[in-house]
Amino acid sequence: MVGISPRRLFFDILPNLSPNGRLRLGISIISLLMRRPGL
Repeated sequence: MVGISPRRLFFDILPNLSPNGRLRLGISIISLLMRRPGL
């Protein structure tokens, strides 16, 4: 990555998002996870 852990980035961004932004972020993460092979 860029030296920033995804989890840290996630928890830094999440509290600053509006509920709508939170929902869209969750949907995009779920779709990424579902698209990965082996899950």
